[in-house]
Amino acid sequence: DTAQSNFTDPESRSMKSGTGEWMQGYNGQAAVDSDHQVIVACDLTNMAADAPHFKPMIEQVVENTGAEPFQASSESGYFSKENVENTVSPFCEVFIPPDRMRHSRAGTAALAALAERQDDGSNLSCADRMRERLSTALGQKAYGIRKKTVEPVFGQIKGCPGSPGFRQFLRRGIVKCHQEWHWICA
Repeated sequence: DTAQSNFTDPESRSMKSGTGEWMQGYNGQAAVDSDHQVIVACDLTNMAADAPHFKPMIEQVVENTGAEPFQASSESGYFSKENVENTVSPFCEVFIPPDRMRHSRAGTAALAALAERQDDGSNLSCADRMRERLSTALGQKAYGIRKKTVEPVFGQIKGCPGSPGFRQFLRRGIVKCHQEWHWICA
C-alpha cells in the first residue's frame, strides 16, 4: 500500500542524489583511466548503492583493456570490506575512504588518530586500515587523482556552461537506458 511507482518508467528507482535530493532515475557507473581521462568501463543499474558495483566495474576494466589496474580509487559509497580485501587482482592497490572526505584533506583525521595510537595496528578494522592507508603520502596522492580523472569526466558528460550536456535519459526502461548510457560514455 505504501509502495511508490513511476508510471513513466517503472524500472527506474527513487534515489538520493549527491546533493541530498530525491530523484527518480538510474545509477550510472564509469571507470576512468587516470592517464587520459578515457572511460574504460561503464554500467547502469537501478540500485542506489554503489558498493556492489565496484568489483564488477574492475572486472569490466580488465575485460575491456586486457590489463589489471595497479591502483583503484573510489568515493566512500564504494567502501566495503569485500571491496577493499577482495579485488580482482592481489596487485591492485585500492583506495576507498570509509567516510566522506575532501580530496585535499584525505587522511587528516586518520593521521591524528595514528599519532595517538599506542599499538602496532595489527588489530585495526578494515575501515581503520583504509584510513591509515589514506593518511600516507601515497594514499593522499592516489585518492587525490580522482579529482582530475573521473570527476571531470562526469562534469564533461553533464556539460560545461553553454553546452546542452546530458542531464536525463531520453528513453525509458533499464535496457534502453543502459544502451543510452553506453552511447554517452563512448
